[in-house]
Amino acid sequence: MILMNKVFYQVRSFILLLRSVRQEKVCRRRVFKPWTPPPVGWLKANIDGAFQAAMKQGGIGVLLRDSDGHVVGGICMKVDTVASLDTVEALAGRAACELAAEFNLSPVVLESHCLKLVKPCSSSVEDESTFGQVVADIKDEISSMPCSFFSHIFRKTIYAANKLAKLALSLGFSFRWFGSVSTELEGLVASLCNP
Repeated sequence: MILMNKVFYQVRSFILLLRSVRQEKVCRRRVFKPWTPPPVGWLKANIDGAFQAAMKQGGIGVLLRDSDGHVVGGICMKVDTVASLDTVEALAGRAACELAAEFNLSPVVLESHCLKLVKPCSSSVEDESTFGQVVADIKDEISSMPCSFFSHIFRKTIYAANKLAKLALSLGFSFRWFGSVSTELEGLVASLCNP
């Protein structure tokens, strides 16, 4: 049943992506696609990173939601001494996988707008760079999460994760949670999820 859900979700995602490419060719601009929940029994992790090149610092934002759209976990974390935005995006992916693995959450659809992250996470090609080493960590983590996979989406769709990443970068916030959002964070998370 889980395998059928994964196949259905991947086919649905491919069809939506194909439609968006056709629309983009016709009107030369992307069409905003609102966030959609994962199938029942699945979770969806929206992943994003923010980067400040001059300071070599990054911010990670991860928002984990269930099939009803309820926030069930997340990460807002500052990263020091990082070389590129791609590496920050990969660190966000690894953090999402670690959170899911820590609480035995699967299956999970891990969504990112960073195609440079999504493609290698779905292939067997190895890369010895720092970015490649983080991707190898992701592949190792995701192998213990049955049926979980990465999916490419538009940046606007992961608005809340993007805001968490920028918040971590600008204010130096670092927190993570699973389950109920703490009272201190409840207003912040609600405002991010309902722009």
